Amino acid sequence: MTPGRFTRRTLLSAPVLAVPALLGGAPAVARAAEGDFYSFLDLVARQAAAEGVRLATVDLALRYAQYLPHVIELDRHQPEQILTFAQYLQKTVSPQRIENGRRALYDNWALLGAIHQRYGVDPRFIVALWGMESDFGKITGN
Repeated sequence: MTPGRFTRRTLLSAPVLAVPALLGGAPAVARAAEGDFYSFLDLVARQAAAEGVRLATVDLALRYAQYLPHVIELDRHQPEQILTFAQYLQKTVSPQRIENGRRALYDNWALLGAIHQRYGVDPRFIVALWGMESDFGKITGN
């Protein structure tokens, strides 16, 4: 099966767990992690299909998902994982960021209220995540 392509046949026959490579060393660990990733995608696809999601939708949603070792490495070095909570707050929550958050909450109150009504997510949490993850749209990544 080509990673990211899901057919009825592969969904029904794909293994739920990958067998990790037993070659030892970092390359084997990377291959095992990659195998786990694609096994996870297979599991997600199977569960979605079992819950009635059309196969075309599953394929479209997962088509371009790929294992990126560099992203995993970056994830393992997130500040929240290597700093204490107090250090993290001191480093990331500045008075300016708090003020920007208050402004974003005020400026987007109608939309945030509609989101809260529909999905039950508190506007404060949306704004906090928005500020921390993208500095309110200023940092969009690559």
